[in-house]
Amino acid sequence: MERNVHDIEQRFEALMRKLHGEVVTSRTGKPRDYSNVISDRNRQFILCFLKVARARVPSLTRVLFYGNDLWTLAKIMRTHMDDASFEDLTKEDVDMLVGVMKTYRMDNGMPYSEATVHGMLVALKKSIQWSRGYSWQSKKYPPEVEEIKLNLKKTSRIQPEQLLTREEVESLASAARNIRDIALIHTLYESATRISEFLLTRLKDVTFDDYGAVLFVPHGKTGRRKVRLVTSATILAQWIRAHPDKDNPDAWLWTDTKMKDGLAHNRLRYGAVREQLKRLASRANVKKRVNPHAFRHSRMTELANQITEPQQCSYAGWVIGSNMPRIYVHMSMRDVDDAILKANGIKKPDAVQHVQKKCARCEAVNQAVAKLCHRCMLPLDDKTAMEVGERKRGMLTPEMEWALLKLLQKEDVREILKETLSQKDVGLAKRSI
Repeated sequence: MERNVHDIEQRFEALMRKLHGEVVTSRTGKPRDYSNVISDRNRQFILCFLKVARARVPSLTRVLFYGNDLWTLAKIMRTHMDDASFEDLTKEDVDMLVGVMKTYRMDNGMPYSEATVHGMLVALKKSIQWSRGYSWQSKKYPPEVEEIKLNLKKTSRIQPEQLLTREEVESLASAARNIRDIALIHTLYESATRISEFLLTRLKDVTFDDYGAVLFVPHGKTGRRKVRLVTSATILAQWIRAHPDKDNPDAWLWTDTKMKDGLAHNRLRYGAVREQLKRLASRANVKKRVNPHAFRHSRMTELANQITEPQQCSYAGWVIGSNMPRIYVHMSMRDVDDAILKANGIKKPDAVQHVQKKCARCEAVNQAVAKLCHRCMLPLDDKTAMEVGERKRGMLTPEMEWALLKLLQKEDVREILKETLSQKDVGLAKRSI
């Protein structure tokens, strides 16, 4: 059973090609030459360190993190420290390097997260320890790095201001250009699943009932569990109906939308999801870090004051008694904030309730923001009913409009439409001469 959604082996191979100065193809398909990104001395230092780490560390993921973090540090040393070498770093050099990495801005203008800085400090401390002749298992470190503290607290990894709001999640979904991505955004958020769990679900792991849907998570850390879906059930059902391999219950739930070279549809990869989320965040002008785990953090914070701690553990796949629910309760602070305001005579307006709409005709459950029933197209409120009535007196019926919208989601249809309109514009221009 395939369980690695992070493509660790492929990423490690790509890192080794970079370290050997080869041309590497990025996720966007563009080749990039890495031969002059870091100095040759640092390149050889990292290669030698990783060779030893592979023999000492059982986890390839940990070795990959070491390599990526040292690569980043080598780039910083090239641009900010006159191409300093790991082998020659003094304590003063290390202090300067640590200071730079804590204030360094990435290409998108964002600073490194505290967890990322922590990872680079771990790699720096371990590699310098090794290079100075200390035993791999030694608890002692050379003077250059012995004062580096590695006490990252779990509670410091997530900041409330970094959490996604429901409105931002809706904006991300609105920026999506196909039904799969819309369903992915809503389901990833509501389910609060780990991305490794999310991407390993199959069509047979989803069932629908009168209340929405149930997602069976097959490969959770605490074993198989089920997650109730309500707000995302409608759009998830639409994606499954449009799924390229919908008649195969063993097909991956989240797949490529197009076949490649006549082969079966591949499971969606972690890197592809991460890159797509970045693109959607850019389109939606969401400035926060938008990655798969941000959805889990944000959703569990939302649920922190709505369900009990044992229920949170069951929903999120934590062992009963885990400290994780307390972290999210601490971040939400909703009850405390409301109580303080109430003590000062201030009452906040009630939060918008995302209540599902049940169709009066076919009883299908629809999303709170839905205007038409996804099953029978009946208007779900008076305003929409009036708008539909007006349209009926026009050229398009709601069914025709819905069919047109579905067609416009297909890239080839949009291209044909563009070509047709351009030809029409040319014809009109010729007649006006």
